[in-house]
Amino acid sequence: MRTRPALAIATVAAVLLLGACGDDNGGSDSSGSDSGGGSDPVQLSGEVNDEGTEDATGSDSLEVEADDFYFGPTFIKATPGSTLTLTVTNEGDANHTFTVDDENIDTEVEPGASADVDVTVPDDGSVNFYCRFHIGQGMQGAVFTGSGASSSGGGDDQPSSGGGTPGY
Repeated sequence: MRTRPALAIATVAAVLLLGACGDDNGGSDSSGSDSGGGSDPVQLSGEVNDEGTEDATGSDSLEVEADDFYFGPTFIKATPGSTLTLTVTNEGDANHTFTVDDENIDTEVEPGASADVDVTVPDDGSVNFYCRFHIGQGMQGAVFTGSGASSSGGGDDQPSSGGGTPGY
């Protein structure tokens, strides 16, 4: 009869241990476009550290946080065909870039600094942005119109010089 209390204690200890070993990502939602069923408005290739969606429809500017290793907001809904000025502020400890292949944008922002970047919003669909130093760690996002779409830049055709982790 002594084994039942010992078994009960072992079961409780195992449940507590498993609960403590849960999600370790510090509250960041990491998802890959290959995972399927995600709630991201745009499906990007590879890992994405999702820090939310901002609706900038009707606006001509928006502040974007670049941190270690995400953009916040990650997804930006904007008016089709407009130009959106993004003030990218690097709140992280590493240098980051705000890169848009389709628009020949590649702006490096040092820790504590800000830079204004003009992004042309597509008439339909989306355009991908990313940090060329940290895209492999999920530092990417998209400006999109409508209800979202697959990204037209970055993603599957990741840049040959920035797919890894240079810049450390």
